[in-house]
Amino acid sequence: MSEKKTEGPTLQQRYRCEFDHLFGSTSCEREESVEIDSLVLYERHALQAKLEGQIECWRAMLAHIELWSREATRRDRTQIAQLLEVERLKVEAATERVSRELELARRRKPISNSRYS
Repeated sequence: MSEKKTEGPTLQQRYRCEFDHLFGSTSCEREESVEIDSLVLYERHALQAKLEGQIECWRAMLAHIELWSREATRRDRTQIAQLLEVERLKVEAATERVSRELELARRRKPISNSRYS
C-alpha cells in the first residue's frame, strides 16, 4: 500500500495574498506583502483594509455625535449642540477624505515584484 505524500506549499502559494484567496479573485499581482493578525496581505490590500476600518470608525463617531447632539438639543443646551455641530463637520470632512483615499487605493495598479515572478 502506498502512502500519500503531502507536499508543502509552493513558493507561489506561500506568498499568495489572503485577501485574494478569501474572495476567490485572481486579480492580485505579485507585490510586497505584509502580515497583519496572522494574515498575509499585499500592501495594497492592507492599505484598503486600513482605510475601510478608518471609515467605519468615523461613521461610528458620527452616529455618537448625532445621538448626543439630539440629546443636547432636547435639553436646550445650545452651546453643546453647536460644539457637536462643529465636530460633526470635522468628522464628515475626515470621512470624505478617507473615502477619496480608499477610491484612489482601489484604482492603483499593483507594482509587480520580481521576487515573486
